[in-house]
Amino acid sequence: MFAIHQDCAILQYMKHNTLFTLFVLFGSLIWMSACKKGDNDPALSLRSRSARVVGDWKLHSGSYSFSRPFSADLKDTYTDSQVIRDSAGAKVYHAFTWDISFENDGTYTSVKKETAPGGVMETETVKGTWHFTLKNKIDDAKNKEGLILTTTDYALSSGAALSTYKTIYPIFGEIWKLDRLSHHEFTVMIEETELVPPGVQKTKAQFNFRSLKKSVVV
Repeated sequence: MFAIHQDCAILQYMKHNTLFTLFVLFGSLIWMSACKKGDNDPALSLRSRSARVVGDWKLHSGSYSFSRPFSADLKDTYTDSQVIRDSAGAKVYHAFTWDISFENDGTYTSVKKETAPGGVMETETVKGTWHFTLKNKIDDAKNKEGLILTTTDYALSSGAALSTYKTIYPIFGEIWKLDRLSHHEFTVMIEETELVPPGVQKTKAQFNFRSLKKSVVV
């Protein structure tokens, strides 16, 4: 009799323990799924969005297009080492790299280096602050779906020439929509439409960055 009661107690314990485990697992899945903001975000991630952003990144591939009435459309195609600039079908090839670092304190540094066929090296260094976008019902944007980059320091060197500026009250910024954000890579979408004389000016870009981190955790 004692053995029967003992077996029942064990089965009851296992039942409750299994239900508790399933409950915890289900709750964890909901919590981790809430971290999925971009269309191509990993389904599950063990890192917060901030932890995934912070670090050093290098451009892997990308595209850029610009159109304006009565002007030739511009199209750029990027790899990790060059850019192909296409203006009205005329293509030129430049060596190009883009590195960007996001810090825990909410600052970032972006460095673009481009060498024209003539051998002149241009380096654009931008420093500023970054933070996530907020939920916006009008644009159907989720909380932390994108990044807002605000410039505080700018420097452009071209050969021996150097131009810089710094602002205490930054007003310029751009929004990067995070189509994908993992610990190893992120893809941003940039779309801007502006009404200018004599019509509508459009900018569209997509950039894929790869992390310089060495980790197996997404």
